[in-house]
This record gives sequence, structure tokens and C-alpha cells, in this order.
Amino acid sequence: VKGTLTSFEFNYKNDYFYNSNEYVKKVYSTDKIIHSFDTKFEYLKLGRITPYSEYKIEVDQFNTGNKKILSGFDYKTSNNFILSGYYERKIDLITDAETNFDNVFNLGVNFYY
Repeated sequence: VKGTLTSFEFNYKNDYFYNSNEYVKKVYSTDKIIHSFDTKFEYLKLGRITPYSEYKIEVDQFNTGNKKILSGFDYKTSNNFILSGYYERKIDLITDAETNFDNVFNLGVNFYY
């Protein structure tokens, strides 16, 4: 399906945090329009821990689509081990009256060599 794609992105980083924002508009020849917004934050310079968060939404002109909210952390225990955890909530926007939620909590240890 042919259409147009418009995208704007803004990134910012200093000694304390990193921020990324992206907006995408997809217009299809079938009169379907999809808006997508993705923002990410990562906090730096907090010692061994790096907290982060992400918010992403993708909806069409009828306000159906999905959202994702993610918050987590990485904790560097040594040169080769990182303890990580996150909470993620996925929201499916089906109609104005119907919405599905999916919650995920993950905790793990990563080994790098």
C-alpha cells in the first residue's frame, strides 16, 4: 500500500540523562492514518545503577492501536554481571469501550564475557 511517511526525532544527552523523542505519521492511500510517538529516558551517572523508562503509543484516526509503558533498571554488580529488572504494561486500544491490559515483570542476571 502506497502512502507517505513523516518522521521527526529529537535526542538530547548530557552528563546526567539521555532523552529520545520520535514522532511518526503514516498516511496510507486507503485513508488510514497512524500516529506513533516514542519517548525514552535513561538516567546516567548514578553509580552502578541505570534506571530507564519508555512510553510508546501507536494509534490510528479511530483511536485504536496500542500503548506500551516500560520502567526498569540495570545494576552493574561487577565487570561481567548486570542485574536487570523491568515492569512493562501493554495496553491494546480496541474500541472506545474495549481495552486489553497485559502486565509483565522481569528480573534477571546477565553475564557478559
